[in-house]
Amino acid sequence: MVEVIEIPYEIWEGILKYTSLYTISQMQVVSTFFRDTIYNNRYRFIDVLHNNSEILIPKNRETYQHYKYCISWRSIIMNNRKLNKKIPENVIEWITDSSDLNVIAVYQTFSESFLKKYFTKFSWKVLVFNQKLPLDILVNIIETDILFSLTLTENDTYSLWNKIWSNENITFSFLEKYIHYVQWHPVSCNKSLVSFELIDKYADNLVWQEFTKHSINEHILTHYVHHFDFICWSNIAEYTKLSYEFIITHFAHLHLNLNTILRFQKIPEWLLIDWIEEYGVEYFSDWMYFESVCLNQKMSKTFIETYKEYLPLKNLIRNKHVSRTTLQEIFD
Repeated sequence: MVEVIEIPYEIWEGILKYTSLYTISQMQVVSTFFRDTIYNNRYRFIDVLHNNSEILIPKNRETYQHYKYCISWRSIIMNNRKLNKKIPENVIEWITDSSDLNVIAVYQTFSESFLKKYFTKFSWKVLVFNQKLPLDILVNIIETDILFSLTLTENDTYSLWNKIWSNENITFSFLEKYIHYVQWHPVSCNKSLVSFELIDKYADNLVWQEFTKHSINEHILTHYVHHFDFICWSNIAEYTKLSYEFIITHFAHLHLNLNTILRFQKIPEWLLIDWIEEYGVEYFSDWMYFESVCLNQKMSKTFIETYKEYLPLKNLIRNKHVSRTTLQEIFD
């Protein structure tokens, strides 16, 4: 029997070409012979692999050094995007190429703990545009880079602040500190900034058409109705959980969004009946209000039987508030 150690290199090459990069790397730990043979000839073995398109992530710096001529971080990143995978942060810690690191930062979201420890390894511009930064790091970047940079154009500065106001989890005190750089449209779009103190002090500056998308409590909204237009009322009908008292009080504004109300709010049955009687069943049907009721509202058996003509079974089946037993009793 021929000992493994006596097998010529050419035969090993003929055998290993049917394996994979992962198999070759794993064989190095089998014995001293395999470790030395594969390490000394690893790229020759890899070059003849039938499947040499395998994309693997090295688990540590040593593995990377052993196979660095096979590893493209950008290929790994693009492959991860297809597979919805990430490069582990304990791997990113030891990557040294700044351009590779910045590409990773563009396509992969980092944890707060990782950012706090390693944010200096990345371009601050890349971080601001692509990551949600802990507030202390964001302030550090602003104070050391954005406010005093001599290379930023006016457009660059505007874009950076726009990204900060719209994307970061910022506080009212942060806004007060940098009020001279505030942009009210992105501020109004940023849900993390929603607070009574912001509304109370800057109600006249807010873009309410955006701000009313943030599920603001109806008791707060009541004090600012003079700021609302049709778009605001439409947002309120969709995004804020409204009491029937609020709906009745402001129905003069909300009635134009009745379909939205019927889709997103819980309406008492007695109020539904009042609206049907006020508008008339034909009007309620023509404007597809019955369809919204049918798909979204909780209805009693009596209500469904009364308006059965306008409540198609195919829609009632989709309504999670209507029991199958009730449908069987009505339609069988």
